[in-house]
Amino acid sequence: MKKLKHVLIATGATGGHIFPAIVVANFLQKSDFQVTLIISNPRIDLDLYGFEIHRIPSAPIIGKKSYLAINSLKIFAGTLKSMPMMLRYKNDGVMIATGAYPSVPPLIAAKLTGMDFYLMEQNVVPGATVKMFASSAKAVFTSFPETRDYLDNARVIFTGNPVRKLKRYENPKKFVGIPENQKVVLAVGGSQGARSLAEKAIEASKILKDVFFFIQCGERNLEYFEKIGLVGDNYKVEAFMNDMGLMFSLADVVVSRAGAGTIFEVMSFGIPLILVPLEIARGHQIENARSLVRRGAALMLRESTLTPRELAREIARLLEEDELRNEMVNAQKNFAPANPEKKILQTILEDRN
Repeated sequence: MKKLKHVLIATGATGGHIFPAIVVANFLQKSDFQVTLIISNPRIDLDLYGFEIHRIPSAPIIGKKSYLAINSLKIFAGTLKSMPMMLRYKNDGVMIATGAYPSVPPLIAAKLTGMDFYLMEQNVVPGATVKMFASSAKAVFTSFPETRDYLDNARVIFTGNPVRKLKRYENPKKFVGIPENQKVVLAVGGSQGARSLAEKAIEASKILKDVFFFIQCGERNLEYFEKIGLVGDNYKVEAFMNDMGLMFSLADVVVSRAGAGTIFEVMSFGIPLILVPLEIARGHQIENARSLVRRGAALMLRESTLTPRELAREIARLLEEDELRNEMVNAQKNFAPANPEKKILQTILEDRN
């Protein structure tokens, strides 16, 4: 087998899939490998300067039957467009694919050409793409240890989730103009369901009057919160937070949905964490949250029964109980292996020998 020179990385759709793929791509490029990104339907703005990029058509492999014929044609077209890359790099390359539907055409092409490929699964419960291709993959790299229970027919390696290297600020409160001794809560709703979580955070701020709340509501909810008021005595609501490194550096407690990307970014900073999982999308956020709760790395509150008073009570507990805070931060540090991108490359290189 030829020496590994080239790595194809297939990803697309949401940031939860794309950001880990970009972290791995950057690491591989710095390790002197040639990296090609195969991307379909990104829903976020991306700065991909320095990479060879191929955009291919794709579509969900599950969904409304009325779209099945059109989706199948898009997947077929994407497969045809991916084939030349697989044939070109089959002998001196491998492919890494995240578990999003845009990865399906290049994965089909890899199977047809016999190119080695690996999968990355961000959530506890694997999605349809990973389930479909796991048994043919050289390995599935998982963010959570429990994913192994869902993939009996695959080689599963627990690596943790690769996260962006965000800037850590010293004396961050001077950048936002709040007193040095004031406690800060960061409430991050994510791209879905942010409105209800933001509303509860605003009401909790009225109970915890000595604590300042930074609240992310999502672009689609901005008009609603403009009517309520984006700035209060001890809260500020923003649609999108450009500098998450600053926000995490500020936070004494984070209240968040349970998407894998946000979870692992918070844990990389070591911040006490309250998870309010989105109770849709196959329940994967609930299972993500449970994984952390089992290990003492977070608290979980169910949105269906959550009140502002309960949220305020749990925030206050984390702010006041030093032992609980320390135990949670230590559990976060021990949750997953450090530098998952290194583990991913190490596994691939060992497999080539």
